[in-house]
Order: sequence, then structure tokens, then C-alpha cells
Amino acid sequence: MLPAARVEVEVEAGTRAFPLLGALGRCPVCEADALVALQEHRNKHFLTTAPSLLLVGCQVCGVVHSAPLPTEEELDRYYGDAEGWDSRIAAYEDLESEDPDRKLKIKRKHYETEFRLIERFLPQPQADKRPRVLDFGCGVGAYLDVLTARGWDTYGLEPGRAARDLAGQRHHMLDEVPSTEDFDLVIVNHVLEHVRDPLAITRSLARALRIGGRIFVSSPNLGRLAEHQKIHYVRSDYHIFSYTRSGMASLLGLAGLEMVPAKDGPDWDRLGEAAVRRLKCLATRVGDVRTPSGRPLEEAIENLLAYGAQLERKGAQEGSKPPTAAESRSDQSLHVQSEAVPPGGAVGTTSVDS
Repeated sequence: MLPAARVEVEVEAGTRAFPLLGALGRCPVCEADALVALQEHRNKHFLTTAPSLLLVGCQVCGVVHSAPLPTEEELDRYYGDAEGWDSRIAAYEDLESEDPDRKLKIKRKHYETEFRLIERFLPQPQADKRPRVLDFGCGVGAYLDVLTARGWDTYGLEPGRAARDLAGQRHHMLDEVPSTEDFDLVIVNHVLEHVRDPLAITRSLARALRIGGRIFVSSPNLGRLAEHQKIHYVRSDYHIFSYTRSGMASLLGLAGLEMVPAKDGPDWDRLGEAAVRRLKCLATRVGDVRTPSGRPLEEAIENLLAYGAQLERKGAQEGSKPPTAAESRSDQSLHVQSEAVPPGGAVGTTSVDS
């Protein structure tokens, strides 16, 4: 049993390269003093200089994040610099290949399949009224292309210069989220895992929706980690927030959005493996803030423990040797809280080494 950390420690900025573990502080989403350290993993220095990162979960809202969070300056440098996000987008989208449209066509086909699942929940374009969509983090504009073909007015916001220039050839590009209720749909496709303050961004996007408007969110799916087993997808150096359906519902609720229940919403399982690896949610702007309830962190803990148990069984079947002390603290170590911890209470821990 380990005592819950409650010691406030003053740490100078120069110690980020050699951090000391003190109090975890408050949740960056709901501000509750109820954080639990779930796992330590090695930092590959895409964003921060810290040698290792902690995967931390909030017992109140269920959102999981990496600590320490990158600074705004580090994020701006990575996503705005040609050596960071722009070069990654260029490689990912095959922008410098002999057939740069090939990847765009593949993505459009995927998004067409996905959009058909949510189309019945959205307003239909009329001859005298075209619904408006904002894609926040639109990349090269592939998703907006699908909606343009269906009669929507399309708007995008993208920090990467190369991707923004490409998307701007076909869609209206914005420099910031409008403060007026302009949109019938907002798309947030694999963005909220990358940002430092997901609640502030989600609130600004909610305010840009008309009352009753929809927001479609997709992110790596921590809630089905035990099925897809892609730990480096749901938790990586630049995926600084990780979401289960419970955690995402809390985030959306705090922004005045209500998630469409799974039983009433789109049949995401028709997307096959993509629905397992990627959490997909549709929510409605209701205006009123919905506070988290229940035990939303359990979904994350159960999946991390199940994933660790799978690794342990696999290691036993392959006759692997027990890890050394150095290996147990490497990127392959998994250290998960086995019980939810009341603020100020004690923590029960279970260690599983892969």
C-alpha cells in the first residue's frame, strides 16, 4: 500500500529534464484533486525533454493524460514548425510522392463510409439552405471533401502550414474558432489527444454550434485496449490525453454536450477493426453543463490491467525470462492502480511487467 501523495513541492523550470515525483496536482480537465498514477513509460522526446512520462488518470472525470504535460511553447514548436508537424503530415499524406492524390482518395473513401453512419442524425442540405460544418484540425481537408460533395458549406481550421495550404484550395479556412453559433456540425477527428487543454477547446467548439447541433469526435480508444492491444497508439509521446467512452462523456458533458447513447447512435461496429482501435462519439449541444458521475476511471483501469495480463500470459507461453530491474522501468513496464482511490486515501497497486 502506498500513501497518496499530498505534499506540495516547488520545482524550478530547469528541473524538467530530471523531474522529481511529488504531488500529481489537479486534473487538467475537471480540476479535481483526484489523480492516480497508472503507468510510467519512456519519453521519445517528440514534445518534452522529460526522460520518462507518467500516465495519470482522474477518478472524477475518467480522463487519462501524460505528465508532465508539454508546455504551450513546446506544442507550438512541434505543430507549427516545418521540422515537426508539417514534415510528419507531408510524409503521412504522401504529399511529395509522384501520386499525391492517392492517399487523399483512400481517406475520402474511408470518411464516406464513416459519414454514412452519422448522416441520419444531421440536417439534410436543401436548395435554399446549406448546413455548415467546421472540421477542427482538418489536415488536408479529406473529410470536408466528403461533405462538400453532399451539399454542405465547409470550413476548416488547421495549424500545420502545408496541410492548411492544401485544404484552403477547396475549403474556407479559419484562423480561430468563431464565437458565434454558426455551425450545424463540428468534426474533431483525432485532435483532442494532442492538445494541452481539451476542455477549453471543446467548450469553444460547443459555443460555435447551434443549440441542437452535433459534434463528432474520434480519438484512439483506450476503452478497448484489451481488444486491439495497441498501447503505443492510445499512449504515446504526442498523444498526451487518452480517452475511454466514459472519460469522453465526462469531457463533452463539461462542455455542455450530451453524448448520443451507444444504443441509439451510429452502429460504429460496422467499421470493423477501425471501431475497436478508434473511439467514435456523436454528441449534441444542449447548453447545460453535465458534471461527471459514477466511477468513470474504471474503464481505463480495467483495460490496462487486462492488457497487462495478456502480455504476462504471452510471456509465459513464450518462456520469456523475468525482466531485469532496468527493463522493468523501461517503456515496456506497466504499473496500474488496481482500485479507485478516494482523495486523501490509500492506493492499492498491481505491477505487471511485459
